[in-house]
Amino acid sequence: MKQSTNTISTPLRYRLQRARSKYLPVAFFLLACAGCVFLLQFQNQTLVQVGEVEAVDYTLTTPLPGVVQWATADGDKIPVFTKVKKGQVIAGLDDEPVRKQIYDVKQQVLALGEFATSRLANSLDPRFREQAKALVGTSGPRADVDAAEDSESRNAQIEAWQALSGFAELSMKKIRQCEQKLELRKMDARLRTLQPAVTGSQEASTPAAEEQQLQTQRMMITGELQKLAAGILSEEELTLGEMSDVDIDNLPAAEQIIFRQRSNRCRLISEQLTSIASMAELLDIVSPAKGQISKAFVRSAQSLQQGIPVATVTPATGTWVVVYAREQGIQRVDEGVAVTVSLLHDPRQKFSSTVASVGPKIESIPTRQRSNPRVEQWGRPMRIAVPPNVEIPPGSLVSVRFELSASGVADDSLKLGTDRSSAR
Repeated sequence: MKQSTNTISTPLRYRLQRARSKYLPVAFFLLACAGCVFLLQFQNQTLVQVGEVEAVDYTLTTPLPGVVQWATADGDKIPVFTKVKKGQVIAGLDDEPVRKQIYDVKQQVLALGEFATSRLANSLDPRFREQAKALVGTSGPRADVDAAEDSESRNAQIEAWQALSGFAELSMKKIRQCEQKLELRKMDARLRTLQPAVTGSQEASTPAAEEQQLQTQRMMITGELQKLAAGILSEEELTLGEMSDVDIDNLPAAEQIIFRQRSNRCRLISEQLTSIASMAELLDIVSPAKGQISKAFVRSAQSLQQGIPVATVTPATGTWVVVYAREQGIQRVDEGVAVTVSLLHDPRQKFSSTVASVGPKIESIPTRQRSNPRVEQWGRPMRIAVPPNVEIPPGSLVSVRFELSASGVADDSLKLGTDRSSAR
């Protein structure tokens, strides 16, 4: 007798549970292996470090010895942490020494001009020509030769003294230019003092009227300076050419000695005027960049020697990023490697640059840039240039990604705020 067996089929959900328990761990294991391989490959192509934005502080010193005439707008001292613009006057030196030199040179130029005018008048006076003819005679071939030589000598004297007179006039214009520049500088200092009172006071009618008067005078002086500059530019080359074209050999012996002496005097006067103009430009100590005054060393009415520190200006934006490549990535980082820099507090703000320089030795990494502040770490310092159109405050922490597989070509285009156009 044949016995029959009945089989019961396993439900589908149980079969799925059995397959998941058998094959899912294997799938997870394979995915984990693939992820490790990907991360290892990505690590070989990029290296991420934390860097810090730095800037060069400008220590301003006195270019000339002198007395501090004013310091900023309040006229007393330089307040620390004051914001300054590029080219803003921080302190000014007293111009009395420059004015004294201008006075001394002016007296020399006046004396030179009077001497040249007197000599020129004598050369043009008919009475002197008649006396010269009477001495040499009025007939014969020799008289004709002497008359021709006398005419050449007289013409040479006229040219010489006209050239000296023209040089004196040109020098007086340069002196006038220096004097007006000093007056304009004094007006600008007074205007800087009046501006806070005009904008912040309720009873500012007197300062406002004085400011309007100073502005009018300033416009007049500016117009005169423009005319003087145009006149000096057009006359200087002509006057110097006349001085060099004088035929000294046709002058009498005594006149040759006198003209050479006056020519040397003219050369000294030109050098003095150039020195005075340079000194006048250095009386104002200006900020070389936009930023803040971080240190102040002087007060008004303080006497200073040349080279004494006046103030320290910290720029408002950094010039480079300092980052330390840790020991495990030093061999792969060198100058020219492309980097992407992003702010730690806002990764959407970023820019591209390259490694500008690499330090000569391995150093201790600053605490702020360590992955674990409690553990001392070591690395090689390197600098990354910040593009001029990117503004990042000094001291900001940034994330630096070294693109080791890139070609290392710098990208100076601004990428700051690419993810949001109104980030800045």
